[in-house]
Amino acid sequence: MRLPLPVRAAMAAALLGVGCAQVLGIEEATLDPALGAEAPGAPQLTCESYCELLEKNCTGALQQYAGRETCLSTCAVLPIGTASDAEENTLGCRLRYAVSAGEFEADVNCPAAGPSGNGICGTNCDALCTIALASCDPADTIVKNCGTLCAALPDRGSFDASMDKGRSVQCHIYHATAATRDPSIHCPHAAGVGPCAADLPP
Repeated sequence: MRLPLPVRAAMAAALLGVGCAQVLGIEEATLDPALGAEAPGAPQLTCESYCELLEKNCTGALQQYAGRETCLSTCAVLPIGTASDAEENTLGCRLRYAVSAGEFEADVNCPAAGPSGNGICGTNCDALCTIALASCDPADTIVKNCGTLCAALPDRGSFDASMDKGRSVQCHIYHATAATRDPSIHCPHAAGVGPCAADLPP
């Protein structure tokens, strides 16, 4: 039986498309479900990938966590978001800048990728309150009145893992991240007791 002309034309077009793709070596694009984007070879949107990238790209004075375990436990309480996030308080946003830190401007990208978000992946106070709420007793002052108290804290600039003392939002963030592993010791510090209580000497 001879097929109608429109049907034959459609079949020919389909076969031609397959043939061209095979000849030219073109592979059909696939969607990476972990990233939500066509990104072959891109890092997975996981805490393991994120912490591995930070360890590789943000070292020395740009180190963002006290160690791998603190990175993983802090990452676990962050909103996941998506790989397209560029300014949200999410893992997806931080992962983006962790990748960029290995390519250019690590001094800008590492703090954005770190726990504070550094005003790029959310504000410092967004980060502090998210991490503290997940790690510490909701009755603690820093958690219960986090936004108001955080806004009154001095800001020492870009965050790094050396900022474990002195009255600043960065010190509170440092101890909030540490509280994800040891809340009994670090939640009081994140609330302003001890190393975060006094101003650093000029």
